[in-house]
Amino acid sequence: MRLHRFIGDFDLSRPRVRVSGGHAQQIREVLRLRTGDVLLLADGKGAEAACRIIEMSREGLECEIEERVGNDREPALEVALYLAVLRRENFEWAVEKATEAGARRIVPLISRRTVKLGLNVERLKKIAREAAEQSGRAKVPEISEAVELGAALAQASGPNFLFEPGHPPFRSFEARIKKAERIGVWIGPEGGWAPEEVRAAEEAKFLLAGLGKLVLRAETAAAVAVFEAVSLYEA
Repeated sequence: MRLHRFIGDFDLSRPRVRVSGGHAQQIREVLRLRTGDVLLLADGKGAEAACRIIEMSREGLECEIEERVGNDREPALEVALYLAVLRRENFEWAVEKATEAGARRIVPLISRRTVKLGLNVERLKKIAREAAEQSGRAKVPEISEAVELGAALAQASGPNFLFEPGHPPFRSFEARIKKAERIGVWIGPEGGWAPEEVRAAEEAKFLLAGLGKLVLRAETAAAVAVFEAVSLYEA
């Protein structure tokens, strides 16, 4: 039987684990689990355990660890997604799908053509946690505060790919990706990167790549780029 799985700020180093807040309410009132039932708890940092509910109250649940379990679903390649800020609902969709695709870190970018700001980072973290739960991931991606593109370019290290239509397909860099432990994928706003931003990326030794002949929405391109990076590395 498939066990219900939750990711949260759980201390799995001790024999017993306390579950409270929204997780406890969902377990008690929505899933209607009872004392004696077993569930999976993960800390979002790689640790996971099968735990049996031994006490229930309105304040929360007390669970006892029965078995520490491994999780081999986490992608070996660390992919950082740098995504220009989009409209709220579009950016949130991108965070959800990029998490499901395997992104390890998500950085909102402020580019020249960014037209919407004011992202709720705490809400984005919640979306990423729920997407990690759904997809069975061991780790929840780190969500950063928005940063200016210039500052992000100056701090970038390792192979970085700036996506822009008309450039060599991303898959043509497979050999380069397979040699890396971590990479950055950079997706511009709906209006695309400004020419001077592309030049700045080239001066920073970025590789320019495309995602095929079709023109994708920015949030779609973000999810596709992350998924393709993970797939190429594991192929």
